[in-house]
Amino acid sequence: ARAVHAFDEAVAQAALDDLVASAGIEAAITDGILPALHRIGVDWESGEVTIGHEHFATQLVRRRLSSYSLTWGVGTGPVAVLGCPPGELHDITLLCFGVLLGRRGWRIRYLGADTPVSEIARAARATGASAVIVAATRDQVFAQAQVALGELAATYSTYLAGRGVDADLLTRTGAQSLPADLRAAAEQITETVAALC
Repeated sequence: ARAVHAFDEAVAQAALDDLVASAGIEAAITDGILPALHRIGVDWESGEVTIGHEHFATQLVRRRLSSYSLTWGVGTGPVAVLGCPPGELHDITLLCFGVLLGRRGWRIRYLGADTPVSEIARAARATGASAVIVAATRDQVFAQAQVALGELAATYSTYLAGRGVDADLLTRTGAQSLPADLRAAAEQITETVAALC
């Protein structure tokens, strides 16, 4: 936290190095990185840190995680398309989920934040995706894309994730949900697809 407050790149990178070395990348993500980013978000909402601090921390993590995405295009595992619907700018948790899926042999096609659902569907069609994961932090974002998400879920195995998901949304779209715990979610989707093969 002090490194983020001071915008100290070297100290923050060293802390990430120590965390990954001691816990492994999966535990580092679920038990260290995401809780820390959540705390920074809460601190931003309360005015204890600025948007600059939040962006600094997020981009630091994004750069670190990008090294784990270098193998996303290789192998013979199933393809997962990951994206956030229009209006959703927060995609770091989805990026973390991509890392966990990639470590389980998935080939990831990562579209990131603020992506039209029609483009998510286009990527799923082009890649023969076994799963499509769409994530958002606000229910309003999902509500605005509800019709397109229903069309997506009618064609592809579609999972909705994030704080914006509720039971009504899943019923209206026909999509599936994933556990909030990223490791459990990665295991669930991997086991589901393996059972269908």
